Amino acid sequence: MIKIIDTLELTPDGVRLGGTSKVHLRQGELDGACAVYSLMMYLIILRIFTYKQVTEGNNIKRSTSKGRIIRNFLERQDGLIRKGLGFANDIKDGLQFAAKSIVDCNYIASRQETIETLKRCIDDNKPLMIGVDYNKVDGHALLAIGYETRNDKIKKIFCLDPGSDITPVSYWNAVISIDEHSNTKYRDSYFTANGNVNKVTLADAIKIEKKK
Repeated sequence: MIKIIDTLELTPDGVRLGGTSKVHLRQGELDGACAVYSLMMYLIILRIFTYKQVTEGNNIKRSTSKGRIIRNFLERQDGLIRKGLGFANDIKDGLQFAAKSIVDCNYIASRQETIETLKRCIDDNKPLMIGVDYNKVDGHALLAIGYETRNDKIKKIFCLDPGSDITPVSYWNAVISIDEHSNTKYRDSYFTANGNVNKVTLADAIKIEKKK
């Protein structure tokens, strides 16, 4: 069974939030800001920002919670983010500092809890920001927007990947295939839109909820 969050729709122009607003953000080839791009896509789907607000940043007072998010994550990085941002310290702490009045943010540190949280989020039609590790040093952030189950177990995670473009005929542009390899820590496969396949491990996640 395949489940995709129902706030996303596939239109003649590609995947859209509510059928109208663009969601996918493409990071630059030289930067390591995949976590920031995934975070901003997350906040667009939660309707905290519009796509235009994220890409242009106009008409948002920097003294507000939304303005502090723009300032802290998009304007205070002094150019390229070459080594990426950590989920626990940079994303969670930074978001709570900037916008604790409008969002709740939780860091999920274990693989198993990430899988369990992902299913609950997708079933509730909410995305989840996930991290995969290539090795002890390098990783990548993606925004999970769906899954596929077999025998009631999640086998595929469908993602919006800031690291590559997305075609107008698909909801996702990356897939994490769970437990494809044995006798290794890096037991999952990361399929990219350009045809690359990498061994990774699903490592952790960031869960964000919009306060009512």
